[in-house]
Formats: sequence, C-alpha cells, structure tokens
Amino acid sequence: MIRHLKGYGQSTKPVVRAMTSEVLGLAAKKTRTTTFTQVKESVNKNFRKPFEVPGKGFIGITKAGKVWVNLVSWGSKSKWAEISNTGKLKNVPKSVKRIGGSRADINLMIKAAKEFKKRELKYKKSVVGLSKASWYRLIKMLKLKMPSRAPAKYTTLKIPKKAQRALKAFERLRGRDDYSIVIGNAVQACLNKNSNGIRAFSLAINGKVKEFKRAIKKSGNTYSKDFARRHGFTVK
Repeated sequence: MIRHLKGYGQSTKPVVRAMTSEVLGLAAKKTRTTTFTQVKESVNKNFRKPFEVPGKGFIGITKAGKVWVNLVSWGSKSKWAEISNTGKLKNVPKSVKRIGGSRADINLMIKAAKEFKKRELKYKKSVVGLSKASWYRLIKMLKLKMPSRAPAKYTTLKIPKKAQRALKAFERLRGRDDYSIVIGNAVQACLNKNSNGIRAFSLAINGKVKEFKRAIKKSGNTYSKDFARRHGFTVK
C-alpha cells in the first residue's frame, strides 16, 4: 500500500504520516468507551469487597442494599453490624440500638467513605472517553493531521499524567527514505475488555488494507488522488 502510493511521486514520510493518522483515527472510532452508568457501578464495587477506611474499619454494601460495618475497635473481623438497607452511606439511624457508643465512630468512618466515593466518582467521570482520547493523543504527539470528524469531547479531553506516561509515539528515519513511526498505547482504559482498544487498532489496520485492495481493483490512480487530496499533497 505504501509502495503503491510512493509510486505516484511521493516520498515515504508524508505517506506514512497520512496513513498513520487515518489508522489511529479509525482505531479511536472503533474503540468502545465507558458510560457514566458503568462509572458509577465501578465505584460502587469498591464497597462490595468490602471497603477499608484505614485505621477505622470496614464498610460493605451488598447488591441488595444492606450496609454493614466492622470497626477495628471491636477487635474481630467477623463481627459485623447492619446499619441500613438503603444501599446509601448515611449516618447511623438512632433506631439502631445494638451498636451503642460506637455510633459516632461509625459515622466518622461513613464520612471518610463518602468523601472517597465522591472523589472517585468525580475523577472517573472526568476521564470518561479516555479509551478513545488516547488514540487522538497519539495523533497530537506526532503532530499528524487530526481526522475532520474527530469528536471534540475526545480530542480535547484532559489526559491524566499516568495515562500520558503510558503513551509513546516517535518517528524513525534510517537512510534517505526509510521512514517509520513507532507508537505504543498502554492506557488501561483502552486495554480493558470493555474498551477492547487493541482489537480496535487491529481492525483499523486491517480495514485500511482491505479498503486499499478493493479500491486498487477499480482504479489505483483514483485511490491515490483521493488519499492525497485528504491529506493535502499531490500525486504525479
């Protein structure tokens, strides 16, 4: 495919850069992303393990909505008290008598757990779409042309520093016209089974190859001119 396009008077570099832009854009399009409902479920799972408040104890919320607590001060990891069945982190009702003077300690633990949940929800909500955004970030890192229909909510998403460190992209030139691009995407939001970003990338590459093979059977010259026009260079 690259050799064919080079045959129309272009050097390797602009062709490889243009094709990389299209592949990454298609990978972003095919990569699935998390919904806010899934984000909330992910945060809620922290409390089904159950969740530990360091130095204080544990809180567990079952799928049925029962809220259980275990204080470190009780001295037994098997001693649990049910404080509600609403599924929500609320202060212990006064109607719950059997925990006695532990009510204040439990309420402090609930406060800490609520603050954690709020922070997690805020952060995860802010990076909804990170799986797609990671591919667009690679396009920016390489200073490639951004696909014309790339959604702004993904191209402008603020990428966390940890995710930035999981991305790599650089050019490699060996000799006068031996040019290539190396990329790496190890962003967990992209690699998880829900997003399936690696498969999306594979489908993007294979899709471009199939597109080329279909087009070349009709008219190689037409394909080359259309490709060149999309990326702002000419073919001879």
